[in-house]
Amino acid sequence: MPSSQVGSEEAVASVVSREFGLRGTIRRLESEVDETFRIEDAAGIPFLVKLARAGEAEDAVSFQTGLLLQVQLAAPDLPVPRLRPAASGAHYLMPRAGPLQGRSIRVISFLPGQPLRAVHSSRGLREQVGRNLAVLGRALRGYDHPTAHRQLVWDIQRVAGLRPMADAVDPPDRRKILLGQIDRFENSTAPVLSRLRAQVVHNDFNSDNILVGPDGVSISGIVDFGDAIYTPLVNDVAVMAAYQLSDDSDPIATAIDAIAGYHAVTQLSADELALLPRLIIARMVARVIVPEWRAKQSPANRRYLLRDTARAWTALNRLLAIPDELIGQRITQSCPPGARNARSGQH
Repeated sequence: MPSSQVGSEEAVASVVSREFGLRGTIRRLESEVDETFRIEDAAGIPFLVKLARAGEAEDAVSFQTGLLLQVQLAAPDLPVPRLRPAASGAHYLMPRAGPLQGRSIRVISFLPGQPLRAVHSSRGLREQVGRNLAVLGRALRGYDHPTAHRQLVWDIQRVAGLRPMADAVDPPDRRKILLGQIDRFENSTAPVLSRLRAQVVHNDFNSDNILVGPDGVSISGIVDFGDAIYTPLVNDVAVMAAYQLSDDSDPIATAIDAIAGYHAVTQLSADELALLPRLIIARMVARVIVPEWRAKQSPANRRYLLRDTARAWTALNRLLAIPDELIGQRITQSCPPGARNARSGQH
């Protein structure tokens, strides 16, 4: 981020003190999109301050703010960040003057825990991952916002839109594999997917966005709603499953644990379960194409952008070596289909 767009700790502390009544030591944290700062109140309770990028539309902040308020109301025990309102009662502010002019500022609760990526995985933990995502999905049912319908490269239902970006992938034989999967998705998966129930979902339930408590099996935090989108509900399950694939010769077994946890809370229909193998593959295709394309656009950040691409390629190849029907049978054995209308949104 150019220095002219970086908010100083002093400027952020000034606004937070004046508008949110928080005074204390503030320090910048590493972050990819929003600038993030940590501050503690007089009682030592930590909070995070989120400063939007210069030029970011207010609609994006409004969408995420409304989403968090909806979850807080519908599922008060779910460990998502809580918004601290300003003295005015507003849940975010956009200064009209000064060094932070036009940039939204939010203060949210700090959630404790270790990222899922950093803890030992177990079947019980993976099932809890699925259960928590299902509870989150139920809490978001009925919530909507214009920004939820934006174009997003990480929206599985729009994977066909990644076709031009695949030109960034080398060598050509890899590109051919990816384009073949996109063609398959467009021809056989998309028509069925478009008929299934849809709603706003998290859409990025990966191992960095899930925090685990000290007992190693409870979820203590769900963070980063920046990719939330209105899309078929089953896509949210596929995204979660894509990040629960194991590194061994049977990549799907661990993912099924998470899917079963989800299914125990929100039953998936036969159509949704049948599409999961193709949807997981579609997410893996995106996990290869999007970073490769971004690395071509920002070669200075290539190493960071491609940090997980090799692993994604390996997982994709292992999945493609297993017939869809076999993966589908294994999922259905662990998750008997629900006997209700998936399009109607009944759970």
